[in-house]
Amino acid sequence: MNDAAGEMSNMWKRTAQEDLGFMGGGLTRSRIYSKYIALPIKAVQPGYIAPALPA
Repeated sequence: MNDAAGEMSNMWKRTAQEDLGFMGGGLTRSRIYSKYIALPIKAVQPGYIAPALPA
């Protein structure tokens, strides 16, 4: 299923499940986009953002 931006739902972003995000693709994409998953995870630790997206 795709979202409004045409991306696969919950791909390369956080989910409603606390501490769970999804990445997909080959090794090249995983290495490039891993920082986009790491930044929200790191922002949760000091409390800058909520631990999970609303369900």
